[in-house]
Amino acid sequence: DLYFIMTIFVIVLTVDPGLGKVDKNTLPQQTLMELLISGIVDPMNKICSIEDRPEISDWRGVTCNADGDVKEIRWVLIGGVGGTIALEWLPSSVERMTILQLKLCGGVFDISSLPPRIVEIRVSVKLEGTVDLQNLPASIEKFALTGCQLTGTLNLESLPETLTFMRFKENRFTGSVCLTRLPTKLEVLSLAKNQLTGTLDLTNLPAGMKRLFLNDNHFRGELDFTQFPLSLLTLDISDNEVSGE
Repeated sequence: DLYFIMTIFVIVLTVDPGLGKVDKNTLPQQTLMELLISGIVDPMNKICSIEDRPEISDWRGVTCNADGDVKEIRWVLIGGVGGTIALEWLPSSVERMTILQLKLCGGVFDISSLPPRIVEIRVSVKLEGTVDLQNLPASIEKFALTGCQLTGTLNLESLPETLTFMRFKENRFTGSVCLTRLPTKLEVLSLAKNQLTGTLDLTNLPAGMKRLFLNDNHFRGELDFTQFPLSLLTLDISDNEVSGE
């Protein structure tokens, strides 16, 4: 098949003999996008087109700039999409990514490989591993990993100040979380339906916080409800072992 032969040919030419791996930055955007979806079942009919090798600007849910660089990927509940998606091949030009496909698997999620100027990430596919939030791109504003089956702990103390929205609902995160050093611009935070533990300090939330979801975890202890920001509209701490006034 010409589609796969050309992709493999380009990869072979760009392998660093000393490192034994591909330098992603040397690959054309067309090839990177083809590698991104190479594990998806029947991608030609679901995402590309019936052509042998359609230009990525013609792909469903893909927006490119005048130079042909991918700026946005939006694949939301496309019927019949299954298999795997290789997020490590995201082009470095991508600024917004929304992939909500619950039947997809994405392997290990490596934050350090995200595009450096990405602004928005919304992903709901089955992933593996932990999330090192210290490596989030400084440009990020909205970050959501929902129902991804991710594990490990969450360090929320050094998040980018650009962040306004963060959702980690329905994963398998464990351990305690610090909510006193969140980004000052953060308006929405959801840690609902995980396996988080420990006590909560809600006395120093961001001044503009609007919605906070901590429900369905294993938090415990007394809470101080007297120092919430005036902007707070929604607080859900149900299904925990907490109390307070």
